[in-house]
Amino acid sequence: MSAWSRTGIDRLLLSAFAGGALIGSYAAAFQISLVLFTLGRIFRTAWEPRMLRALADHDPASLLQLTRLFLLLWLIVAALACAVAVAAEPICRLMLGSDYPDSPQLLYWAVIGQAFLAMKVADVQVMHARRTAILGWISLLTTLLHLVLGYLALRHWGVVALVQVSALTFLLGFMLTQLAGQICAPLPYGAAVGIRRCRS
Repeated sequence: MSAWSRTGIDRLLLSAFAGGALIGSYAAAFQISLVLFTLGRIFRTAWEPRMLRALADHDPASLLQLTRLFLLLWLIVAALACAVAVAAEPICRLMLGSDYPDSPQLLYWAVIGQAFLAMKVADVQVMHARRTAILGWISLLTTLLHLVLGYLALRHWGVVALVQVSALTFLLGFMLTQLAGQICAPLPYGAAVGIRRCRS
């Protein structure tokens, strides 16, 4: 919901201050970048029963395996984001032609933002399992921040800055959700990558 509200805010700001051509560039970049968000949704749908069972049982082995799956998702999303970002210009040339000159830069930053959104699904699921309201507060905070910074960025630096703000607020949402998830229901990320705790 937070992601859709932010794209709605972006389109309202663009229609008010930029014009229809830039809305087209923004919409095209956003639609192409949605492949990463879709990947995160597919992962969550496929693994939701297993996630909930592991969280309910507090089984260390299941939680460790689950954490490794989350890390694998992050690596896959990061690799796809890098590939699409590097290939942004030829992708836009192939799919959009020369009518949208700003599209490669918009796609580059849209992909980065969607990558952080896709990487957030693990901790979002942990929060839902713990029935905590903190996720709603994180979404509200990042959406309001996006509205204020997006308006300032568009007025002063243009549409690319608006999409950069979007990527920044998605990163902030990912970091805050990760932090809150570790407070509510810590997952063994250190053990998942082979880091052992030192005993005093």
